Amino acid sequence: MQRAVELSIPFNTTQKTGTFKIEGSNPYQVVENLRGLWRTKLEDKHGHFAGYKIDEIIPIHNLSGIKIFGQVEKMRQGIRKYRHIKEADQLPNIKLVVAEENKLLLFDGHHSLLAYFLEGRKFLREVPYLVVSKPDYQPVSTEEIAMFFPAAKRGLVKENWRKYTVNWQSSVNNQLEQRGVNNFKELADRFRKRDESSSQH
Repeated sequence: MQRAVELSIPFNTTQKTGTFKIEGSNPYQVVENLRGLWRTKLEDKHGHFAGYKIDEIIPIHNLSGIKIFGQVEKMRQGIRKYRHIKEADQLPNIKLVVAEENKLLLFDGHHSLLAYFLEGRKFLREVPYLVVSKPDYQPVSTEEIAMFFPAAKRGLVKENWRKYTVNWQSSVNNQLEQRGVNNFKELADRFRKRDESSSQH
């Protein structure tokens, strides 16, 4: 099936943005098929999702799913030196899909987006990102969202994916968790509190 991908990287006062039509059976495959195709096709313009508020993004992890707290601090230090957080091939770490009601669901790059958000970035146009959607920015299917969760639990997730998050650090039987944060602001608030608590010990 064909999916649309908006890829954008901040550049001076605007963004370098491209929109691509990519084949793939799920968002992970779409991202892999995008690699190597996008570098020469970015234009100086704001993307469709440029004004989306980061604090309204839905994370796929609770705080328990954030693996390395120290990694966020290292990323923040890089951001302060005007270094953007990207993969080795320069693809954005921050990856999202359009979900129902045109909400954005973050499926990769939680450490990166936390670092940007804690450094005061408020809108997607201020961070490197890519968003996978159906054509015309329409939501992907529930089946595609279920691919972000453990295979044995996908049937349950399809009934109401908003109820769940995933924690790949847990044992196999405990990787599916009840959602404890509804948006990225709540996740960042809990991160701050835990970070402050850790620094006091």
